[in-house]
Amino acid sequence: MLFLLYVFSFLKMTHYQSIFKTLKYSSLASQVRALHLTSVIYKEKYNMEKIEFSELLKEVNMTNKTKSKPMPVVDLTSTRGITVKHLNSASQNSAFLKHYLESQPNKDGFIKAVDQWINKNKVRHGHIDFIATALKFIEPYGLGKEVEVYQKLFDVFPRDRFNNKTLLDAVWPKPHPQMHLALDILSKMEEHRVSPTLELHDLVFEIFGRASFPLKKIYNMYFWFYETKDINPYKLPEEVYKDRLNVIKAAIDRILGNNKGTQVIELSPGYQDENDVVNYEHFIISSQTFKQRQYVKLCSSEKTLYVEGPTHIWINHKKENYFVLKTGQGDLKTFEWTKVDPDEEREGVILAICFASKPFQETLQRWISHLQNSNSVLRQCNIVFNINEYMRDQVESTLSLTKN
Repeated sequence: MLFLLYVFSFLKMTHYQSIFKTLKYSSLASQVRALHLTSVIYKEKYNMEKIEFSELLKEVNMTNKTKSKPMPVVDLTSTRGITVKHLNSASQNSAFLKHYLESQPNKDGFIKAVDQWINKNKVRHGHIDFIATALKFIEPYGLGKEVEVYQKLFDVFPRDRFNNKTLLDAVWPKPHPQMHLALDILSKMEEHRVSPTLELHDLVFEIFGRASFPLKKIYNMYFWFYETKDINPYKLPEEVYKDRLNVIKAAIDRILGNNKGTQVIELSPGYQDENDVVNYEHFIISSQTFKQRQYVKLCSSEKTLYVEGPTHIWINHKKENYFVLKTGQGDLKTFEWTKVDPDEEREGVILAICFASKPFQETLQRWISHLQNSNSVLRQCNIVFNINEYMRDQVESTLSLTKN
């Protein structure tokens, strides 16, 4: 009887150690949560009162200390705005990818770099670090829409290691980090609206097996992409996003309903940015509908007008900031010859909108001068500029530091 109790306790602790070995490659927070969960399960199911969670946590911390040694950093901010502060292998992989993408900054260069890494690593040692690092190069180099890039990343995974071999593996999948990394790749595809191909399906089936989470996600992506492909009422052709001026006109059409009153007041010569999009250093683009001009004529010189912003609007994956010229709250009300929307009457009627570049204070003053030429009533009104340019710059700089 004592021998059976000894064997039973040994098997339980062996299973517990196997869980720890699986968790030691994940983050510290997930390790703590998982160890706490397993300790609670074991205490409730097997009445193991002598399990010391603190000792296991010390072992996790010691493992992390041995892994997190001071390692070199590859600074890529001078090229594409990428900063990699990872493990030593991740920094080496960053330099490896940068070497190929500098000479060929496109899909072919990325695929060539991955092929070279596969040829040098037949056993695929360090494939997790390489794939996690390669994911950081997709967006800066404009490769988010290329399905071949994602297929090549899946090709890095080793074969016959993570697929389900028994029914128990399918019901209770092994918690390995490769599965979560594969889900991250598919989530990146989902963000860029890239539908999986049959080749990608076969590749994931070969790596992870039939009843695996990555394969289930591919089936979900197939279904929902097909169901929602025509659901967007504001879908625009891809050519619109290649010129920022067209994106701004599409934003004006989204806000006001038409582009009839749009005027390009100032516009600098365009240039091609790193994503092959025509951009402009300086621009002032104004728009005012016929109804808004009628509202301006009803404004009294005793009332104050306000220029507020910037407020952002998303046109698919592009974000643009705009400003509005509006009345005060309740300053313009519905009369017999004019009808004002109740929401605008309560919050203030919008008289014109403007898309402008920095510095906002100077460009908006020139915008108001332009409006005064076509709307003589504005010359007699007091206009207050309520612009949070400084605070927005502070928030953006703080967010960029937090991301890095």
